[in-house]
Amino acid sequence: MKLAEMWGDPKWKQDLKNFVAALDYFDTTEADVDLLKDMLSDTETIEKLHGAALYKLFNILLSLKTDPENNRYGHPAFDAISTFSKSFNAIVDHLVQMVLKKGNDAELKEFAKHVDVEKLENHLERQTYSKLKLRTSYEKRTPAEKKFDDENDYFVFIGRPKFVESPPGSGNHRKTLEIENLYKVDRFELADHAAVKMMSVRARFQGDGSELYAIELPKGTLKDKGNTNLPDWLVSLIDEHKRRLRV
Repeated sequence: MKLAEMWGDPKWKQDLKNFVAALDYFDTTEADVDLLKDMLSDTETIEKLHGAALYKLFNILLSLKTDPENNRYGHPAFDAISTFSKSFNAIVDHLVQMVLKKGNDAELKEFAKHVDVEKLENHLERQTYSKLKLRTSYEKRTPAEKKFDDENDYFVFIGRPKFVESPPGSGNHRKTLEIENLYKVDRFELADHAAVKMMSVRARFQGDGSELYAIELPKGTLKDKGNTNLPDWLVSLIDEHKRRLRV
């Protein structure tokens, strides 16, 4: 059930009311309880959250959800917690999508500082979590990492050993690298990650020594997203510096 639909559902309203009432049993400060009650009162309140108030909401919710004392059978608020847990993930997923939709890089960076993103994995839709991980990874890069990314392009390709006659007509053969398609990837784009996974599957099924490799090249070396006709000098350079990629 979508969050907007929940707010119009009488049963959901009752579940939320039960949960808010149960907050008094939790090991939280009175200020935290009041804050949660205010934040969970309606969708308009949630939509307006940002900055410290938003981080506070995430951390209080996660602490309540993960504290074993609050999830043990026999806890005074166990029934209310169990009921609310069914809707918990929908609320957290909605909040994360709200953060991502704002497109405010500065706020996203602060969010990553104040909220343990790893703890959100089991409470989010897979695509939402993947987007959040990529965006926060982008924002948390060190100055050295940013400089490296600014100066280099990242490529992934399926490669396999190939023997070519050298020089032509000599009867002598040398081992070189056959590159199926040198594909430029944005490491922080979900669509590119999906493409790389498909390439990994294809490499496994092709056999013939096919492997998935990655390499960085100085920015502007190749302008196209996909590249098949590469000069020999570049193939040799890639062969020397490639690294196997496990996806």
